[in-house]
Amino acid sequence: MPRADAVIFLLDAGQALKESERAFLASRLLERSKDRLIFVIGKIDLLTPSELEDVKIYVRQHLARIVDDPPIYAVSARRALAGDAAGSGMAPLTEHLARTLTEDRGRVLLDNAAGDGLRAAGYLKQNLGVKRRALKLSLGELEDRVGKVRAQLAATRESLSKLHDRIQGEAEAVKAQVRNDLEHFVDRFEDALPREIAKADASDVRRYLPLFIQDKFKEWAELEGEKCGAMLERLAEEAISITNENAREATATVAERLGPADPKLDVDVDTFKYDVSVYAVGALGTTVFLFVNSLVGGLLTLAAPIMAIVFHSKIAGEIKEDAARKAPEAVRKAAGIMGPQFAKLVDEFVRRLEDFVTSAGDKLYAGIGEVLDKAISERRAQGDGVEAQAAEAESQIGAVGDIEGRLAELRAGLWKEPQS
Repeated sequence: MPRADAVIFLLDAGQALKESERAFLASRLLERSKDRLIFVIGKIDLLTPSELEDVKIYVRQHLARIVDDPPIYAVSARRALAGDAAGSGMAPLTEHLARTLTEDRGRVLLDNAAGDGLRAAGYLKQNLGVKRRALKLSLGELEDRVGKVRAQLAATRESLSKLHDRIQGEAEAVKAQVRNDLEHFVDRFEDALPREIAKADASDVRRYLPLFIQDKFKEWAELEGEKCGAMLERLAEEAISITNENAREATATVAERLGPADPKLDVDVDTFKYDVSVYAVGALGTTVFLFVNSLVGGLLTLAAPIMAIVFHSKIAGEIKEDAARKAPEAVRKAAGIMGPQFAKLVDEFVRRLEDFVTSAGDKLYAGIGEVLDKAISERRAQGDGVEAQAAEAESQIGAVGDIEGRLAELRAGLWKEPQS
């Protein structure tokens, strides 16, 4: 999202801006991503004009607490597909998108480029600071400090390798919780079905029983998906926190041993923290939606054993007996499909999380290792005549600082409206 030209946030007219959606917008979005959001209320064909007006007022009031002047459009894809251009509400949305992607796209690209430039400048300034300090040390003292830095880095990296074991253990606990919840649901459902069948008319049983079972599974899947997503969010937040702490410790180690002797330069590596924050937004913010949508979509497969309930008898009493016998079997078969689906989604999320931890660690320590290697090699090449090179490094640090200031000013001014 931080690198997108525009982001459409789709709301359901029947339950617009649920608590989970408000929480996502309030806590998961990076501040600069909010300028790119376009809110679309879908399925407006399900509402009366007065109901739609109430929904729009509700959405605008709540969004105003999170996003300044949010663009909101109400549409009906069903009407648009049926050729009802006026009633669909699609034209204002597409006009806004066209305007955003033509007039504003240049500012978006400049904003992204300025952000990249600031991160590159920070990393360059950090490298120059290490080079400047290395030139101030004797070769023996520099080699001693680099050796100590490498030893400390090895210790902090060990915690990342242990983090993989923790992630796997927590993932197994999540899957065990889901299995237990599913078994409990199936037991209660099987126990309740005979009573529901007994109360219903035989013709309704024949017509609606498969749909009733499917809807109950869908309800459970949505609730369990949110619960499972919340558990995995906590796991990912912990993993990201540990990864971020390792990045902080590693860069602090470099700053302590090889940073400047005066306070003119604060050595830090912000690149890795940026990657962490983007991952948090991309992976954590969509966890619940990923689970619910994937599972509900998977109900097409899940529905097969449910919809396979066939009633051969035409006698009311026999239909109910047949239903009472076949329904529990269909429920068990459906649960047998749903359980592995949940486990597969958990495994996929954990794989992505572990890939992130591995990638973040590799990038961090490879980058710091490159800085250390270069510091040693340049110091050896310079010998004793280092004053001129140290002065040049300090001059370059100042030049990079000037560039940072200009980029920050450019970025701050990009989204200001021109004065009339």
